[in-house]
Amino acid sequence: MQKYLTQSLRSPAPLVALSAVLLLAVQSIAAPRLPGFFSDNMVLQRDREIPVWGWAEPGEEITVTFAGQTVKTTASPEGKWSAKLAPLPAGSEPQTLSVASAAGEPAVVLNNIVVGDVWICSGQSNMEWTLNRAQDAKEEIAAADFPMIRHMKIGHVVADLPKDDVQSQWQVCTPGSAGGFTAVGYFFTR
Repeated sequence: MQKYLTQSLRSPAPLVALSAVLLLAVQSIAAPRLPGFFSDNMVLQRDREIPVWGWAEPGEEITVTFAGQTVKTTASPEGKWSAKLAPLPAGSEPQTLSVASAAGEPAVVLNNIVVGDVWICSGQSNMEWTLNRAQDAKEEIAAADFPMIRHMKIGHVVADLPKDDVQSQWQVCTPGSAGGFTAVGYFFTR
């Protein structure tokens, strides 16, 4: 028996099988995930409960931390979780939002988050008209240094049913980013 074990450990097959099992185990342990529009630089709506949600391993305990608040929740059997933070007043002090799991995966950390008013600018060509195409665009963009103005554009997605997730990122208003902002939204906010 000893001879067989020694020989099989020398062949690559057991090592390959062991590596595959370990790789699968590592891949199945994943950090909690947030929808794509939760990103650095985002704005959370003031004076209302703040919902935070996402996905994790079923039954996994999730801890959401933001602006001195900590809320715990558990992922459903489908792997969905949701937590609500208490309302906060508007503030210009950037905060960090952290979403961690009790399983020890790396936390999801979002930086430079502020609390204020979130406006949804919806429409057709009028809302798609960007600042770089507006009257006096060059001067407006050069002066667009407003770190409390944040912008996020949701791309066009054709779907028969509502989507659970979209990919986008919040941007801080700077001369380097403002040209792509909706002109109507920019002038309204400014």
